[in-house]
Amino acid sequence: MKTKIYTLNAPDGEIRYVGKTIQPLKTRLQAHLNAAKRGKNHRCNWIRSLLKKNDSPIIHLLSEVEGDGCKEEIEKIAYFKSTGTRLTNQTDGGEGTLGCHPSPETRKKQSEVHKGNKAYNYGKHPTEATRKKQSEATKGDKNPMYGKHRPEAVRKKLSDANKGSKHWNYGKHTPESVKKKISDANKGSKNYNYGKHLPEAIKKKLSEAMKGNKNSNYGKHPTAATRKKQSDSHKSDKHWNYGKHTPKAVKKKISEALTGKHTPETTRKKQSEARKKYWKNKKEKRNEKMV
Repeated sequence: MKTKIYTLNAPDGEIRYVGKTIQPLKTRLQAHLNAAKRGKNHRCNWIRSLLKKNDSPIIHLLSEVEGDGCKEEIEKIAYFKSTGTRLTNQTDGGEGTLGCHPSPETRKKQSEVHKGNKAYNYGKHPTEATRKKQSEATKGDKNPMYGKHRPEAVRKKLSDANKGSKHWNYGKHTPESVKKKISDANKGSKNYNYGKHLPEAIKKKLSEAMKGNKNSNYGKHPTAATRKKQSDSHKSDKHWNYGKHTPKAVKKKISEALTGKHTPETTRKKQSEARKKYWKNKKEKRNEKMV
């Protein structure tokens, strides 16, 4: 994949913005002009100021590089800032928001402006044709994140920023009426995944991606306090399946689906070994406590 590193220049040639794109420059410039109509950042304000004077920014190609161009963009932004260029970039470049730290007052103001019917797309729903078009436009290598992986440092920063009370949803609970509404909207044929089945190739790929140390939970064990909490939350009427009974029609369907099927000998042997190991470990632990 090739990425273009470009600048947006004022009509007098002054460099005001550094960016990267895999799109044609003409398409990227048009995207900037469209974003400026409703955007509320430094770059959009600058572009709007030009448009009011019947001017327009000039897009200029700096270089074309292999890969996502994150490193090159960061280097160019750092270089131009070091020379005193009045860039409108609010971040240090790359795929994150490093270098951009709005104040709590600004964040609150931005939040209030986009709440409820103040949001520009409040009450609007894209048509089926539009949704399909959007889906096709971001599939596979057309997706801007295709083949990219966040660095370990960025992933750790994101993780830390969402832990405990820092998480935006910390301490909040969805009202029962909202839960019911969400549940009803996803039942039966209303569910977007209704009647769909993953191909065997994808199921195998997902399985391989979660095996052994690739699993995010590999080698981790819940604490005794966590296990007790989980146990208590599933006891008696707290259990999600408490008081529910499988309808006879469903039982019959399950029975018919399993008729004539037998667990392979290798699987049965594996299950047997796992059970033996489990009870052996349990017995050893019990004996240790008695000593």
